Amino acid sequence: MTTSITVVDVGHGNCTLIRDGSFTALVDVAPGDVPLSLLEDLNISHLDAVVISHADDDHIGGLANLLLAVDVAAVWVNGDPARSGKSWDAARAALQVAEDGDRTVVHAAVGAGTRIVSPSGRVALTVLAPAGANLLYGTGVAPPNSGRNTANGLSAIVAVSVDGHVQALLTGDADSRAFKKLHASKANLRANILVFPHHGGLSNGPTERFAMDLCDAVQPEVVVFSVGRAKRGFPRSEIVAAVRSRSSAHVACTQLNVECAVRLPRDPSAHLHPTASAAGRTGGMCCAGTLEVDFSASAPSYSPSLSSHRQFVVSSAPTRMCR
Repeated sequence: MTTSITVVDVGHGNCTLIRDGSFTALVDVAPGDVPLSLLEDLNISHLDAVVISHADDDHIGGLANLLLAVDVAAVWVNGDPARSGKSWDAARAALQVAEDGDRTVVHAAVGAGTRIVSPSGRVALTVLAPAGANLLYGTGVAPPNSGRNTANGLSAIVAVSVDGHVQALLTGDADSRAFKKLHASKANLRANILVFPHHGGLSNGPTERFAMDLCDAVQPEVVVFSVGRAKRGFPRSEIVAAVRSRSSAHVACTQLNVECAVRLPRDPSAHLHPTASAAGRTGGMCCAGTLEVDFSASAPSYSPSLSSHRQFVVSSAPTRMCR
């Protein structure tokens, strides 16, 4: 029985697949073909849960097509009623159709305390933020004794645990204000894998301080930046430097940043996961590509292995940020 967490290379965006036997869940669904291709490759035609951290296109843009192609039992989404845009409008329309057809239960908020557990009990998705009361005010409104809410400030932070141990912290686009509130609440943020918030972009506060404080709180073994090569400035070099200064964690970008290698390597795929779909695979743009952590055995195993990824970075990224 497969028990795994897969951070999917979707380019600039987020999508993470969680499996435990027949239980399947997605956290965020970026636009593009990769999320559906991955599910098709794994013969997954049913999802027990989809959690959308917030309504930005690179997190929700693939939801409408997903609902057309796959049976989804329940969707939790931090939406933004004041927002307009093609992806958000399409997602709302698709959710309406799915709910009207009794195919999907729609939860119109993802607040702290939301918990989704696989039937075996081995895997749990626990939402740590935002606070439920804060969601009542929505974006653009300032709750009492607080600054104005933003979409990033209300982005869901999801802890994925296996056998009672938090293995991954999925942070969406959560900003420094969101983490400040978590720190104040004494929340335990320790996790083996940190999918870094906002793809390593600006944090609505002192950027380097934010990265260092986050690494101190999480103490990760692996830090993943879900980025696209074509989207310059992600991750920011000062954030990667701050992570490296504060942590010995293995740093893995899904795609190879232009700042790390102006030219693409001649053999970019030898180290990658052998079968998992990845947005950068066809163009040879992957760095770590799609990263799967398997918990089926007594010890977690990574594909690609961290050692093979590191060898690729050393040989193929002459100006790498993660030195």
